[in-house]
Amino acid sequence: MNVHELVLSEVLESAGFSVFYPRTDRGIDCVVTARDGRGGPIALQVKGSRMYETGCGGCGWFQVRAGDLTDPKADYLVFVWPTLTKGGRSLEMTYLLIAPADLRDKLASYGAKVTTGRRHNLYFVRDQRTDKVFERRGMARGAEPGGRDYSKYVVRGGDWGTPERALESPAG
Repeated sequence: MNVHELVLSEVLESAGFSVFYPRTDRGIDCVVTARDGRGGPIALQVKGSRMYETGCGGCGWFQVRAGDLTDPKADYLVFVWPTLTKGGRSLEMTYLLIAPADLRDKLASYGAKVTTGRRHNLYFVRDQRTDKVFERRGMARGAEPGGRDYSKYVVRGGDWGTPERALESPAG
């Protein structure tokens, strides 16, 4: 278990979920269920990053294998990284929750390249001025992010809600 998985499990448990970890890593980092029994189990793959300073909030750098998007084992990917709050005086964790198929389609929509190692390198930037999250890998400085806005996938204020809202199982 890494620190990002630990932080995420604590947040999810405080939001009313039960979190289970497999003994061996096979592409699923944890399984989440609602404590009240609603919904089925949801498999998560957790991707963590340290914060890279951007001057406007913070950036996380992530690598995702192309196979994890075309033949996923997890129902959702959760990207976790610290960002500066408005005013830049403290840090908060950013959680971006997205289904592998949604990420694959979004990357294809703006022609994101796969590296020689069959991986996608992703730079998620959270702008503290606008509170928007963009994927900026390969973009020129100052370029408009266009279709790279991932803000709708960010869990706001720790509100994971219910499995039906935030962690709805693709099967159900």
